[in-house]
Amino acid sequence: MSRSGFGRLPIELSAYIAELLDTTDLSSFRFTCRQADVQTFDVFARRCLTQWRTTLMGSDFETLELTSRHRNLAKYVKTLILEDDANRSEETDVWPRDEAGMVLCNTIGVPALKCMLQDGRLRPSEIHIKDCRLIHTVPGPYYCAAMTREVLENLDITVVSLTFEHAFHQTVVATIGLAQEHHIGSELEMLHSARLLLADGLDPYWPTRVLHRAPTLKQLGIRCGGNQQPRALISDYLIEKEPLPRLSELSIMDGRISLACFRPLIAPSIETLTRLELLGVELNVETSWSTLLEQTAGELNNLKGFWLSGLGILPYRVGERLRRTQRRIIFTFPKERISGHHCHKAFHKYSYRCSDPALLQSGLELAGPMFWPRGEVDEVKYSGPNARAFLTLVAKIAVEYMQSDET
Repeated sequence: MSRSGFGRLPIELSAYIAELLDTTDLSSFRFTCRQADVQTFDVFARRCLTQWRTTLMGSDFETLELTSRHRNLAKYVKTLILEDDANRSEETDVWPRDEAGMVLCNTIGVPALKCMLQDGRLRPSEIHIKDCRLIHTVPGPYYCAAMTREVLENLDITVVSLTFEHAFHQTVVATIGLAQEHHIGSELEMLHSARLLLADGLDPYWPTRVLHRAPTLKQLGIRCGGNQQPRALISDYLIEKEPLPRLSELSIMDGRISLACFRPLIAPSIETLTRLELLGVELNVETSWSTLLEQTAGELNNLKGFWLSGLGILPYRVGERLRRTQRRIIFTFPKERISGHHCHKAFHKYSYRCSDPALLQSGLELAGPMFWPRGEVDEVKYSGPNARAFLTLVAKIAVEYMQSDET
């Protein structure tokens, strides 16, 4: 196509043509003439620059720094992914670490990256920090949490969401959501959602800041342990007499709790909490699940939904022996009110529905192991206007499954 012929095409049509091409063809198309280069640049940049991966090392980091100095290019970088080559077959750039396994951030491009963020040369909406622990023996969030602190500490930007989670194998990923407009205050002053990954011996920096220094926090998820890690006690990260956020959603997974730490955690949210999830949670033997759930239902005035699954009780001592009780609580629904099931072979579970018309229309979902009698379930999920009433009902039919061994 001649230069003059292409120039007569509307910019919208040029962009439409560019959207239909794969990346290789698009690059070739842009080389045909200057007009094609100019008119399709936005499509090319959004496709190739929006998600930027970097090891913060060598020529890889030099390219990022050069891009940050060109405003027309840097504005397209919306997701910044920090990861090394530890999980690739050809390891070229692997983060240096100290004897404890912590990344030596000052020896890679972290200080320079902080300058780019502070100066506004880069304004991503999200930063992902991936820590691959393939050759180290101690799994857990310790190293990713420490690097996240190095990246954000003393940086004058606003964090609106913060998530730590296991991705696969021993990889832990921190996802940091950033506000595009700066707000005066601490970096967590405008935090509205967070998911914490706790483990024994974890530096309390992030848990305590999220729990006590994020006044606008609404959605909180806490996972304790996982991936063969010991379960952490949530109470270890609660500071007495320090303020806690008013939450709308709370999820606790694989955690260990007691009534003494759970009630202060939800106390500020009595009027605001609308959804509660307790998944694989163990309760201290000082109280029963029936008591905790019934008290919770009575206190949460605006509860709209809940999800209970895999609940259990903590091991306890009898004299010098440690008695371990199987980590299950059964909810015994009347058999005549349960009918039909769907088998989930991958999870070795049955999903049930209630034959009672009132319960069937309520949005109540039940599931239990395949070998259990009908009506005995270990998973209850509900969303609807009668959440408090159903949680009270579930509390009354909670029974401990007492298969134990002594050591």
